[in-house]
Amino acid sequence: MAIKVEEKNIDLLYLVDPNVPAYIIGDETRINQILMNLVNNGIKFTESGEVYIRVSQEKNNSNRTNTNNKKMRLHISVSDTGIGMNEEQISRLFKPFSQGDSSTTRRYGGTGLGLAICSRLVQLMGGSFSVESEVGKGSKFSFTIQTKAAPAQPKRYLNKQTPEIKNKRVLLVDDNQTNLEILIWQCQQWEMLPFATDNGKEAISWIERGDLFDLAILDMAMPEMDGLTLGFELRKLKSQHELPLILLTSLGKYNEDVDLINQIFSAHISKPVKQSTLLKTIVDIFATVKQSYHKQPAKQVQINQKLAEHLPLKILLAEDNVINQEFAVAILEKMGYKIDVVNNGIDAVAACKKQNYDIIFMDVQMPEMDGLEATREIIKQLPSETRPKIIAMTANAMEDDRDECLKAGMDDYVSKPVKIQLMQQILEKWGTKHTKINANDTTSNTQILDRTAMIMSMAETKPDLVKKMTHLYLDREAPRRLTEIKQAIADENAKGLKHSAHTLKGGSATLGAIGVVEVCRQLETKAKNQDFADIEHLVQLLEERYEEARKELIKFL
Repeated sequence: MAIKVEEKNIDLLYLVDPNVPAYIIGDETRINQILMNLVNNGIKFTESGEVYIRVSQEKNNSNRTNTNNKKMRLHISVSDTGIGMNEEQISRLFKPFSQGDSSTTRRYGGTGLGLAICSRLVQLMGGSFSVESEVGKGSKFSFTIQTKAAPAQPKRYLNKQTPEIKNKRVLLVDDNQTNLEILIWQCQQWEMLPFATDNGKEAISWIERGDLFDLAILDMAMPEMDGLTLGFELRKLKSQHELPLILLTSLGKYNEDVDLINQIFSAHISKPVKQSTLLKTIVDIFATVKQSYHKQPAKQVQINQKLAEHLPLKILLAEDNVINQEFAVAILEKMGYKIDVVNNGIDAVAACKKQNYDIIFMDVQMPEMDGLEATREIIKQLPSETRPKIIAMTANAMEDDRDECLKAGMDDYVSKPVKIQLMQQILEKWGTKHTKINANDTTSNTQILDRTAMIMSMAETKPDLVKKMTHLYLDREAPRRLTEIKQAIADENAKGLKHSAHTLKGGSATLGAIGVVEVCRQLETKAKNQDFADIEHLVQLLEERYEEARKELIKFL
């Protein structure tokens, strides 16, 4: 089946809940026939997307592990993102060797064993069979069987006792949301700390801003930047030379790129990924990985105890957890700052009315008023020129959670547990931008170009590449996007403005043009709200920030 899904360029995924016993007593041949028929049909009728197998116990007995030979009901579903069916087509499925309609039969062929026979076999095993489907979206075939757990030693991959990988920070990159959720769930079962994204560019941006990971798992087949390219880009980053990388690939693709994959990746796993294989691979990697890599983070955590002298900021911490409060305050005080602390969003909004803050570290989950709502209130009540930079502190690593923070108006986010180095970099990054844009005064070179940007780390080691990137940005990309932004504003085209500002922001961030990035963020917010009032001053500010960046960037040419 792995070969079939590779030929069609779709994903075959599966997840077995931890409360499902490793072995059951039942008719292996019949269960295998039913499952293979459903999976083969799913592959046959799916041209893009996935076929997903899920195994669980029914809710009435899933709260216990059936190792005592008691009866249980097992629930198995096979979902696909294929052509789907209407009610009339579904009603014909359970007639012997029937298919949705004649046109489907001509295009896809028959359904093998036949769903009528599958349904009958399920009934013989004391179960039931059901179908859910929607035309153009896909189908879900589910069946239950009456069975018993067989005595057996528990599988290690279902056991949380894996101290060698506990609390390891793992970066997960996969454009398939279902597979990403499966990987997150599996890593959490082993008490790892997963951080997930669906695109390579965001993964690179996390690492460039200082996020630290012990392992990265990358999917091969992704749009824009595939896993192989992402692995290559990560290896180019000086800090990531020894980061262990695992590639999830198909059989055929691995054979094509075997030499390159072996150079870049610590291991590869063919899909569909078995949970036991994934665990063994991860454990083996940490058994052999160089100790120097794990010592790197400790060497990097050096607190700048004079940061407040060089970058004076008024900081507010909004956090309801006392332990997290103490930790954050201790770090910031070590840097020389005096911190105001509040316990909820209501107090955060009230504090902003009494005091002008430069930066707020805002916990997302708080009682009475959460961080998202508090941010909206602060934005509503304070003018943009005096508004503090709001940094979300969240334990959620999924992109949807981060997007929610940014949509609420937050400027950036850090994942919990917060790393000392990352908090320091956030202050340097946003504190500099805040004072520059609000003060509107002459700035130093380090304020115009972010010294932590990728171009700075590559200037000495890859000067030719830096020149190429700079030429591309100054001669083509930036002028083009500036023109598009002006035209979109003239036409009051919110969608066009959002796209052009976002694109310019991405290229500017890569080259460290932080002033341009900040104004682009403000333009994006305007576009999202379809607010074109008083927007001309942002265009003027954008041109000023671009000119400042241009004067610094031409020094690389």
